[in-house]
Amino acid sequence: MKLENQVTSLDLSKRLKELGVKQESLFWHCQWLESGENVIKYAPDSFSQVCPIVSAFTASEIHAILGEEVTIPKDIENISNYYAIRLIDKLSAPSKKSQKNTV
Repeated sequence: MKLENQVTSLDLSKRLKELGVKQESLFWHCQWLESGENVIKYAPDSFSQVCPIVSAFTASEIHAILGEEVTIPKDIENISNYYAIRLIDKLSAPSKKSQKNTV
């Protein structure tokens, strides 16, 4: 299985970063400035000077951040992306406290 299918996509990873998810993972997206090509690397320190990096979370990493049990449909190809979408929805949802203030 390709690494790209085992970690969160670049777009989802960027969105998680925007939402304040701590950037700690085994793998990192590195998007080369000149070409725009995205590569997934294991050691971000050696590339952070030549390309912007963002965490490429594995399924277990993103599941730990999500912090809840999730039933995964059988036809899901990338579990990391599935978890990431659930986490984005959770982080983007208005809190119950702010909903009470609007009533």
